[in-house]
Amino acid sequence: LRGRLPRIFKIMERLHPEFTLAFKVMQFTGLRINELRALNLASFKKGNRSASLMVDKAKKKDGRIGATKAKKDARLPVDVGLLNELEKHAHDQGLARDGFLFPASYQHMLRALQNCYLAEQGWFILKPSPGYRILTLTKDILDHSDEEIDELRVPAATTGKRRTDGVLVESKTAMWKHCGVPALGTHAFRHLFASSLLSNNVDVNKVVSLMRHADERTIRQVYEHYLIDEDRDLADIDLISKAVEAA
Repeated sequence: LRGRLPRIFKIMERLHPEFTLAFKVMQFTGLRINELRALNLASFKKGNRSASLMVDKAKKKDGRIGATKAKKDARLPVDVGLLNELEKHAHDQGLARDGFLFPASYQHMLRALQNCYLAEQGWFILKPSPGYRILTLTKDILDHSDEEIDELRVPAATTGKRRTDGVLVESKTAMWKHCGVPALGTHAFRHLFASSLLSNNVDVNKVVSLMRHADERTIRQVYEHYLIDEDRDLADIDLISKAVEAA
C-alpha cells in the first residue's frame, strides 16, 4: 500500500473527496476505524508547537464504540498541521466540538477505499444489486474528465439506466479474485502506520505504546511477517520480542 498511497489519495480526491482527510488521519495516527468514527475536536489538545489526541477505551459515544480493543485510554501525538486541517473541516461542515468529524458508515468508507485502490490498478467497480460489476479502464483514472467519471458511474438512481458491459460477479471474494490483487481493508492504514515507524527506526517500545494492542505480543505476531518481507535485519524481531516481554 505504501508505494501506491500517493496515487490512491489523488484518485480519492476525484472519486470520494469526502473521505481523503479521514484516511489521512488513519495513516498518521494508527487509529482503528471505530476510533476514527468516534472522533471529534474535543478529543484533541493543541499547543503552540504540538498537538495530541486522547483515545478512549471501549467508550460508547451516542451508540458508537471508541476503542473496542484498546486496554486503556491513551494520548497520541498528532501533527499540528493535520489538526489544523481537521479544524477547517469541522468549520466547513458546521460541526460543534463534540460533533463527529467523520459520520459516514463503516461500509460506505470501506467501499470508497476499495474503489480507489482498484481504480489505481485499472478497475472500476459498480455495486449493482446483487453482485459487483467490474469495468476495465482503458486509460488512467486520473486522465478521465469529470464527465467521463460520471459516465462510468451509470447507473445512477436518477437515470434508470443499466450497464451490461464489464464482468458481473456475485460476491466481493469473486471481485478480488477477478481483479487479481490482494483484498484491502481500512485496517491497512493501521499496519502502514506501524510499519512506517519501524522502517524509520522508531524505538520499538514507542511503537508498542502507540499501537495500543490489548495483547502487546500482537506486534511481534503481525510485524514479524512485515520485517521478513522487507528484508530488514532479523535482529529487529528480537528487539520487538524483548520490548513485548518488558512491557
